[in-house]
Amino acid sequence: MGKFIETLSSDQSLYFDEYNSIFIEKDDNKIIINNNTPSMPIISPNKDKFAYISPFEWEQLGSLYLYNTTTSSSDLLIEPSESNIPKDAIWINNEYLLVIIGHAYGTVSTGGNLYLLNTTTREITLFRECSEEQQFTKIDLINDYLNVTVITYQDDIFNEYTESSFTISIDDILKK
Repeated sequence: MGKFIETLSSDQSLYFDEYNSIFIEKDDNKIIINNNTPSMPIISPNKDKFAYISPFEWEQLGSLYLYNTTTSSSDLLIEPSESNIPKDAIWINNEYLLVIIGHAYGTVSTGGNLYLLNTTTREITLFRECSEEQQFTKIDLINDYLNVTVITYQDDIFNEYTESSFTISIDDILKK
């Protein structure tokens, strides 16, 4: 059947299956949203939409998509550009996503820079840029704060690194 993720409304449930596809079960019907090895869907706080990256595989040029559960429509938010791709995203409210965008290819392609994406206007702005020796790699929501994981390379060939993190409030992100 697939891994149950969330009840979106009284008649819709979201699933992510072992074959890497996203589907909605609605009125006993299975509606496939994406079956091109997508990431786990990221659900908006009010559950009326979700975002996902597809394809989400090593050195694949993935794009960030938005699925609206009210209109049953899927839209492209961010596509690969100059070998940069979306790597991770998290909702900070019902309108904005914080997205990590970085290099698609090579051994130093773990993370990238942080961008703020307005899902209504599609405006994307650089929120925080890493130094050449650093990359943002993960974003976690903890109450009204985001915990951002950063790796800092310790050698000239970008193999050895240390991991650290910082916390920022959602209010501070939206003030920028």
